[in-house]
Amino acid sequence: MHSPKPCGPFLRILVADDIEVSRLNLCALVQALGHEVQGVASGAQALQQALQKAPDLVLLDLLMPDMDGFKVTEQLRSLVTDRWLPVIVTSSLDGDEHFIHALLGGADDYLTRPINPALLEAKLRHYARVLGLQSRLAVQSQRQRDINDNILDAVITIDGHGLIEEANIAAMRRFGDGARRLDGQPCQQVLGVGLNQLVSQTEVALTGSDGAQFPAELALSEWRETGRVHYTLVVRDLTERRHMERMKDEFLATVSHELR
Repeated sequence: MHSPKPCGPFLRILVADDIEVSRLNLCALVQALGHEVQGVASGAQALQQALQKAPDLVLLDLLMPDMDGFKVTEQLRSLVTDRWLPVIVTSSLDGDEHFIHALLGGADDYLTRPINPALLEAKLRHYARVLGLQSRLAVQSQRQRDINDNILDAVITIDGHGLIEEANIAAMRRFGDGARRLDGQPCQQVLGVGLNQLVSQTEVALTGSDGAQFPAELALSEWRETGRVHYTLVVRDLTERRHMERMKDEFLATVSHELR
């Protein structure tokens, strides 16, 4: 017989099962594997706790009287949109049709009852690893966003169709109201210039959020992801530089005139 052992790193797991003995046994097994666990007795409670406690993973019985696992999964997918919440459904019914239905409805995996402790351990280890990788990627992504948002110049990424995919805070302030994101908007509408002109010129007149044009220097990086082309532009406002150049020219002209 398999002897459960901590499989680290630990997850916060929500177990939903209306049958008390079954729920308690599964909670004990999950806890023996080194994870934090909370058990609820209905689909409605599962939905409430998933939204309030933000578990890392849900073990969900498909056949519950008030709100079955199919409905709970559907609700979770529509309500939990800020992160990936793995849902593993469980059932003792014969056949695979109900599991296929659950997977098509948004579940990520399934376990048949009675649950094999070794298989549960392997699945939880797998999801812990995937969630760990996802967490590290999220940290790296947030770090990159923080770096971009602290750049004084506007940084804008545009797709091959001319739609803005990402913009840092400087860009949001220069070309918007500073609060609303520019994502999804055509660059022609936001910048006053089309994609072809942006990728072919190093200096161009852009239109700011106030409707006024200003001279801008563009530094372009072209890159590809999954076969699609993207353009990242660093936009430097040349207004101050042009002003200083005019002052310099005027000063030199005045000095030259006085010398003559």
